[in-house]
Amino acid sequence: MKIHHIALAAVACAAAAVPGSASAQSAADFYKSNRLTLLVGYAAGGGYDTYARLASPHFARNLPGSPSIIVQNMPGADSLTALNHLANRAKRDGSVIATFSRTLAISPLLGQLDKSKAQYDPRTLYWIGSFNNEVSVVAIWAASGIKTIDDLKSREVLVGATGLTSSNAVYPYVSNNVLGTKFKVITGYPGTSHMTLAMERGEIHGNGGWSLSSIYAQHPAWLTEKKLNILMQLSTAKHPALPDVPLILEFAKNDTERKALELVFAPLAMGRPLAAPPGIPEDRGAALRGAFDKTVKDKAFLAAAGKAKLDITPVSGTDIQKLVANMYGASSEVIELAKKVVERGSTAVGKAVIPYEKVSAKISKVEKGGRKLRFTAGGKKGNAGISGSKTKITIGGKAAKRSAIKPGMTCEVDYQGSGSTARTVACN
Repeated sequence: MKIHHIALAAVACAAAAVPGSASAQSAADFYKSNRLTLLVGYAAGGGYDTYARLASPHFARNLPGSPSIIVQNMPGADSLTALNHLANRAKRDGSVIATFSRTLAISPLLGQLDKSKAQYDPRTLYWIGSFNNEVSVVAIWAASGIKTIDDLKSREVLVGATGLTSSNAVYPYVSNNVLGTKFKVITGYPGTSHMTLAMERGEIHGNGGWSLSSIYAQHPAWLTEKKLNILMQLSTAKHPALPDVPLILEFAKNDTERKALELVFAPLAMGRPLAAPPGIPEDRGAALRGAFDKTVKDKAFLAAAGKAKLDITPVSGTDIQKLVANMYGASSEVIELAKKVVERGSTAVGKAVIPYEKVSAKISKVEKGGRKLRFTAGGKKGNAGISGSKTKITIGGKAAKRSAIKPGMTCEVDYQGSGSTARTVACN
């Protein structure tokens, strides 16, 4: 079974879909002769990408026909680009699935997205499953000196976010509106990896909506070494590992506000969702759900997930479909209050300034005629886009075209981290 990893940026638009009927071709025959594409709505290196890449070979192996699988990163608008593509432009034959922000399941209901931008209906997506039932947390860099909820209320606290409607922006809005905290949201980070670097540099104080599973998987030492202060849990129930950390629901002033908060945080139950477009053949949808159910019980997958310290607390596609239906069936009173709770309101917002860094990179792969480079720098894998007009390229000190860059070359890459466009590439 062959696995491909490709980065892709795309823009999507079109109209909503109608469920389709099953094909005459069996699911096994279809997948035996067709490659499966898994879209990831974020840049490489973050939590969603980590789960997708680790699970992809096992998922394909458990799918009838054992197809080859390609993982494509389609970042943009906090994964809205990928979801709009899935709902409107992706093939509806079961060959394309995606993972994207769980909050997009409720954003249209709460009015967080303009109808012209939210070109999908969560109720019509074919939900496959989620690898975990997530708990998000308010995590603050310990060196900032911010240690308590009272500290969050008494001083401005800078938290990073990928966009104005991402969970790491919306959850600070909720905290400001309900608790009276003073979060200022700094938007524009391509992914969590960029935010963690910003924390280490002291540019922001923390993350106001960080998935606990991502912290355990990517920075477990930060917890044991007490480099992070976990100040509050953002979910509908506490994580068993954090019994003494308060849950945001505890701060609700009345039952209606509590129900509104439960609605806002309900999508956390679909921590890392997988979905297919509306209208795929039912037998292929059933095959995708069956492959997911087998994968989350697969010994090889669980061993790999354990080694990577990924939290696996699966939620079935059927249960997600019911959860979405229940969210959209909430009372008008609760929905209206939830809309007010998630409003940006008076929350201050700033724009991230991501610094450039120069790395000595060994080029491992050149894609799209030189438009994208994959490399290893400092023992870590990275990638950068190459613009024909914006990237200055030299080879041996002489100006060159991007098509002249070849695998095996050693180049100095000046960029803003993986997934960004390089400013200069100077190869030996």
